[in-house]
Amino acid sequence: MDCFSLMIKDKLLKEFPEWESYVGADTEQLEIDIPSKFESELGGIVIQTTEDKSIWIRNYLPCTGYWVENFSELLLLIKGIFLDEILWIIENENGEWVGTTLINRDSEMKLNPGISYKVLSWSGSLDREF
Repeated sequence: MDCFSLMIKDKLLKEFPEWESYVGADTEQLEIDIPSKFESELGGIVIQTTEDKSIWIRNYLPCTGYWVENFSELLLLIKGIFLDEILWIIENENGEWVGTTLINRDSEMKLNPGISYKVLSWSGSLDREF
């Protein structure tokens, strides 16, 4: 694993030592796959690094990758996701994906005409579509 990926892995395992078994096989980049203990549609989260030293977080559904600026933001997102404070929003137009973002649970969403929205939460209790 490259130095950047090792650093992120070590920091994550310091915060979440129980994730040791979720770390992917020995590869150049980090992949940690944390399944949800709930029957939620998102299924779990995956934290990945890339060759260009980027950090990404996604869930098990397609088109849900979210670029993370740094480790501090990653940690805030993980904790918020686990508390259902941070939600995934997947946007589709005419059945085609047009965007993905993460929002705070109490944030107002700007809705655009012709766009359908899927809201996903860690526990599944806040999931909805409109």
